[in-house]
This record gives sequence, C-alpha cells and structure tokens, in this order.
Amino acid sequence: MDYTEETISFRVNGEERKALVRTPKKLFRFPALMMNFGLARQATLDGDCGIVSDIFLTAGQRVAALDLPNHGDRVNSYGKGLEGQAAAIKAGVDIFNDMRETTSAFIDLMIERGLARENAIVIDGTSRGGLMALHVYSEDNRVLAVSIHSSITYMPHLTEFCDLADNPIIQRSNAEALIPKLANKPLFIAIGSSDERIGAQHCFDFYAKLRAQSSINQPVLFTGPGPSHNLSPGSYVSETGYFAAAGFLLQQCAEELKMLHNERR
Repeated sequence: MDYTEETISFRVNGEERKALVRTPKKLFRFPALMMNFGLARQATLDGDCGIVSDIFLTAGQRVAALDLPNHGDRVNSYGKGLEGQAAAIKAGVDIFNDMRETTSAFIDLMIERGLARENAIVIDGTSRGGLMALHVYSEDNRVLAVSIHSSITYMPHLTEFCDLADNPIIQRSNAEALIPKLANKPLFIAIGSSDERIGAQHCFDFYAKLRAQSSINQPVLFTGPGPSHNLSPGSYVSETGYFAAAGFLLQQCAEELKMLHNERR
C-alpha cells in the first residue's frame, strides 16, 4: 500500500484530540471515510484491528483512527485501558458520550476540509471499540454502516466492569439499550461461538433482539465454532470475519454511490 499519513488535531470541550488519517496515493474518485475503533490510534491501524483499514486503503478509500478514552494520548488520572475506563465510569464520567462527541467533531472537521462526505462514512470496531462504534452509530446519522468484531455488548461480563452492573452509565451503555436507535441500520457482527472474554451469548442475544426490531437492513451475523478474540489461533471467525466485514462495508459504500449517481441523473 502506498499512502500518506497525517495526524490531525482538534478540540472537544476545550480538550485536544488527535486522529491518524491515511490517504492512499491512488485515491478513489468518490472515496469513503473508513474509521477504525480498537485501541490507541496507531496501534489500531497497525495491529490486528487494522485488517479492514488496510483493505479500504488498497481499494482507494481514506481511513482514520481515534484514540479511545483512556488509550494512547487519552490516558488520564483514571488510568489506561479498560481499567481506566471502569475507574472513570465509577467517578461518573460517561466515556461513551465522550466518544460520540469526539467522533462527531472529527467528522465535522473532515467534511469541512473536504476529506469526507456525509453518508459515505463507515466504522469498523473491535471488542471495546465495537461497543464504542455502536454508540456513535446510534446517534450520528452521517455514518452509513458499521461492522463489529468480538464486540463487548454486556459490559458487566468483563472482569473490569463486573461490579458495575447497577451503574446508570453502564445500564444505558450496554448494547441492548441502543437497539431502538440501531434498528434498521446496516450492521455486520462477527464473533466466535465460544468467545469467553466478552461473552458470546450476550452478543448473540443482542443480535437476536436487534433483528426482531429491524424490518429492513437486518443485522448480519458472521459466526462459527471456536473463539474469536485477538485473532485467536485456529479461529476461522476472527481473521475471516475482518475480510467479510470489509466486503460488507465496501458494498454499502457502493450502494451509496449508486444512489448518488441516480439522484444526479
């Protein structure tokens, strides 16, 4: 892949945020913006979470990654990673609202700079990034489609959040609480049948309830036997799920372009 890379700084509620943006040298005429949610921005694009990003770059599409709360440059006094997020939530900080505001501000900036188009923005999220992606998707109608992998759907299943089941931030942030706003939106879900880290059954339950409330654009479930977290050895679902997700998201972008073409005729 041949691309240019830029770190873009912007501010949200008076605080600095940074995004890593990669633009292929051979840019598609009407490029989409593919956002990747995983960990810190550099680790997300360069690690296992970056498979979909790499495919989009190869297809001539622009990609970007943001630091999740308590990751990368956003590590703060509450700590880093999931432990830091749990401490922040205990202190009353809504990290999901923070991510929604951060992503919205970034999309505003990218559209203003002519680097993104409304309704041509897609998100791929893994594990903790998957739940963050669902939150952004539930509120920002400029996002065309989302794919998630081994996504957290019920936070108290994780050790880091197991004592927070009654926390109001947790209760309104579990994936099931987002179903009314996610129904009928294109969504791809990849998970192995025995993902113990995030609790595969919670994800299956979320999928079933979302499907029941979606009359159009029913969610797509990509699953199979075995684990699926962190490209688990021997897992068919984990790596192949990223390839399938890229196809799903690219198809959504192609359909958006077709509609745009028909409107201009």
